[in-house]
Amino acid sequence: MGQLLALGEFASIPVSLSGFFSVFFISGSILVLNDYFDVETDKINAPDRPIPANLVTKREALFLAITMVVAGIVLSYLLGILTFLSAITLLIIGFLYNRRFKKSGLLGNLMVSFSVGMTFIYGAISIELPFNKVAWVFALIAALVDLGEEIAADAMDIQGDKLIDSNSIAIVYGKK
Repeated sequence: MGQLLALGEFASIPVSLSGFFSVFFISGSILVLNDYFDVETDKINAPDRPIPANLVTKREALFLAITMVVAGIVLSYLLGILTFLSAITLLIIGFLYNRRFKKSGLLGNLMVSFSVGMTFIYGAISIELPFNKVAWVFALIAALVDLGEEIAADAMDIQGDKLIDSNSIAIVYGKK
């Protein structure tokens, strides 16, 4: 989407597909790692998720995440060094969120919403238009909307989040 917003038209098919699939694999790997690290809380908050529902093992999920990371990184490298560095940045933020900052409350929410907004900028970067104003405006809108969603989602996950000593806004200040 960031490519389309920045260019005003579709990029070439190879660039469009490489941009789409690189961010798809990187985002997907972060989501799989979220399931990998959140098994205990998901048993309460989302027992139908693949790992708690015994549809896949933790080992299978980790293998899938690693495979997706490799695919995303390779594709991002093909799009240029700045795209590659952006992909690495998104992976680092996603890993740190999943491993350490998920229970930090607002900081964790900001990390996720930044990453969501960054996908628009990533698209613009992948076509060498990193400072395109339209992509940045959409990134900001997406990040702010997602921040609200993240905070609201925390209110629904209070029971499981208490198990991991989360400092979510919902736990610290209550649901209301």
